[in-house]
Parts: sequence; C-alpha cells; structure tokens
Amino acid sequence: MEQLGLGVMIRHLAGNEKSVEAYTAALNKTISEVKLDNDVLKFTFTDGSRLLVQDEGQSCCEHRYLNDDGCDFPYYSGAVFLGMEEGAYEDITSGNEESHQVQFLDVRTDRGVFTLSAHVDHNGYYGGFSIECSK
Repeated sequence: MEQLGLGVMIRHLAGNEKSVEAYTAALNKTISEVKLDNDVLKFTFTDGSRLLVQDEGQSCCEHRYLNDDGCDFPYYSGAVFLGMEEGAYEDITSGNEESHQVQFLDVRTDRGVFTLSAHVDHNGYYGGFSIECSK
C-alpha cells in the first residue's frame, strides 16, 4: 500500500482541476518533441501547445526525481499522445529505515508505450506521489 506524506495528502485534497484540464487538452495531439528535463517530462505538440508532467508532492527532508531508463524520446516525434496512467508501485526500505519509493508512469502513444519511474527517498515520514500536469 502506498504511504502518503502530508504534502501529498494536502495536494490530493486540494483538487486537481488545472492538472486534469492540461492533460485533457493534450489528448490526441501530435507530439513535436518530448524530453525529460530537470525532472519534468516536457511535451511540445505540433500546434505549439505544451504539456508538463512532474511529481509535485515535495515535502521537507526528501529527494524526488524522474528517470527515463534510456527512453528513445526522438522516436516519439510525430506520434499521437493517447494518455498516461500510473503503473506499478514499489516501496523499498533499507536496514537503516530510509525509504525509497518508486511509482511507474506509462505514457501511451500510437507508436507504443514508454515508461518513466518517479522516485522519492525519505526517512519514512514523507513519501507518496503527486503526478501533476500543467500547460
């Protein structure tokens, strides 16, 4: 079961209308460029619009980052963006009680799926993920 930190819980309670609006507006658009830059997945579409995807759950005393595991982003130029969904979740705790959580994010296109992994290292009081979209 996913452990949610206070920052993530507050973001979930505050609503996500702008995130849903940005995500919905990007559906079925043709990707001009997609890249992972400073822990933000950045889409540019052929109509000039953009979609930014990142983990906004940052709380004190934790480290968050996204990993693309060597994705061939140029392959997806010209592909149609079909959506995203959260995949598997893993919680890894070391012997010194430090926690490392991973949430996978599957991005669907008409050329196939690529997967990112969102990571958070924390001391056990924080954690959880809050994947948000913006324009």
